[in-house]
Amino acid sequence: MSRLTAQAGGDPTVREMENEMLTSAAANNSLAKLVQRYQVCWEVWPEYLAVDNKMRQVGFELELSGSDKCIQFNPTCSECLQIRLALEAIANRILEDRDENLTIEFSHHEQSISYSAARGNRPDVTLTIRILHRTGFTDPVDRCEISYLERVKTRLRQLGVCERQWTRGSCHQSEPLAAAQPSTTTPSSLTKDSVDGGQYQRPKDLIDLRWGQSASPV
Repeated sequence: MSRLTAQAGGDPTVREMENEMLTSAAANNSLAKLVQRYQVCWEVWPEYLAVDNKMRQVGFELELSGSDKCIQFNPTCSECLQIRLALEAIANRILEDRDENLTIEFSHHEQSISYSAARGNRPDVTLTIRILHRTGFTDPVDRCEISYLERVKTRLRQLGVCERQWTRGSCHQSEPLAAAQPSTTTPSSLTKDSVDGGQYQRPKDLIDLRWGQSASPV
């Protein structure tokens, strides 16, 4: 029995809370090992939609990338499958708390391997998560989407996932995943070039190698 449970006199509610905390910490540690094994990184770009003959930002696209030295040039190999499963497990964890006002879409690039100069042109298996409005899908990006993205980014950092490029010695926090503070960025200030200092722009150095096709710039 832990000190917390002993102090509470064996209260079943306290025991349940303690068990949930232990389970959460164990899950985080397991995922953090996958993050280290596959050197998982994340990037974010704006999601655009043509509205009234103009491009409007309506949400965000979050991409998780993982790699392994065993990957060859076949995106359907067993190593790629294992990485996809790891990325999906990480995504399910960071997206546990869904917002009823948002739609979260997954996109598996099962027939492709990506290469980015930011990560030394290593062969990457990727998983894309789109954060969009549930209703009014043509509406501009708003504080709800921004706040949710910030919470997801906080959880990624806690698991040791690195932004854009892998940093040797990346660490994680073992406590339950915390919620990020609401972003102070206003929706009206979000543009292709201004969101988070431009980091949300899709890098021009990203190459996507599709199975059976030659590599071509995105």
